[in-house]
Amino acid sequence: MKKHLSALFLLLACLAGGITGASASEITRTFTGKDIVSGWSLSKYGEADGSDVCNWGDITDKGVSVDYEKTGYSPWIVSNEEFNHVTKVEIELYSEYSRMRVSEISVGSYYFKPYEEYGFDTNPEKTFIFLADDATQAIGKVNISFFDLSTRPLYIKSIKVTYDPIGASRDLKWSVSELTVNLG
Repeated sequence: MKKHLSALFLLLACLAGGITGASASEITRTFTGKDIVSGWSLSKYGEADGSDVCNWGDITDKGVSVDYEKTGYSPWIVSNEEFNHVTKVEIELYSEYSRMRVSEISVGSYYFKPYEEYGFDTNPEKTFIFLADDATQAIGKVNISFFDLSTRPLYIKSIKVTYDPIGASRDLKWSVSELTVNLG
C-alpha cells in the first residue's frame, strides 16, 4: 500500500530551502602589502597572460605602488589563485590624480557591476566596490583593470574578495512535488 510521507517531504523541503538560501560559509579575504605582492600579478593592460608580467613597486603606508614605467597608463591586476562563487570585490586605492579609475573587474568570464560611480573626487583615497548579480557564474581568477590618464603614483591599499568556497553545493534544487513510499 502507498502512504504519503508529508512529514518527510516537509523535511526535504526545508533542507532544499537551506541549500539554496543565504550562504553561511561566505567569507571575505583582505589582501594588503606583501599579500598583494605575493598573491596578485601586475601586467600591462591587455597582456595578462603572463607574457609581460611586471613587478610591484614599493610597499608604503599609502599601499603598494604601481610602477608606471613598466605598466604604462593602464595596469591590470590579476589574482594568482581562483576563487569560487565570488559575490563582491572591493579595491581601496590612493591616487593624487582625479581621473584615475577602476575601469573593469571580472572573475573568470563574468563581469561585475560597479556599486558606485567611477573616479576620484577631491579625496585621494577611494574604495571601489563591484558586485555580482549571480555568484554562481563568478568562478575563477579576479581581474582588475584600471584607466589612468596620468603617470602620477597609484597605490593599492587593499583588495577584498568576498566569496563562498563551498557555494557549488547550494546549487542543488529539489523538484519533488510529492513523496510516496511502498510498504510491504
